[in-house]
Amino acid sequence: MKFKVKSQKSKVRIDENTYILSWTTTPWTLPGNVALAVREKVTYVKVRVKDEIIILAKELLDGFLTVGQYEVIDELAGSDLVGLEYEPLFDIKPLQNDKSHRVYAADFVTTT
Repeated sequence: MKFKVKSQKSKVRIDENTYILSWTTTPWTLPGNVALAVREKVTYVKVRVKDEIIILAKELLDGFLTVGQYEVIDELAGSDLVGLEYEPLFDIKPLQNDKSHRVYAADFVTTT
């Protein structure tokens, strides 16, 4: 899933059309999504794909994008992403507050 980043409250420079790429083993929970988790010590990359900037784990880059069809523009630690805000997938008002739809650090995040 692509989650559109909507504001910059972290160390990362955010360009227009920036998305965080995330995946889940439980897609039926997406309507209730209120946070994205990153591992602080995992290396993430910002890549340009056509007119979009995508953020994803560096280790998974070649498994998700075709070599030669993206340009790596930055490398980041997961800790750099903490605090980014993103647009909710669904406009469910009871799930929206000042702590929702942000990136948080979590030890359970892996790249496997």
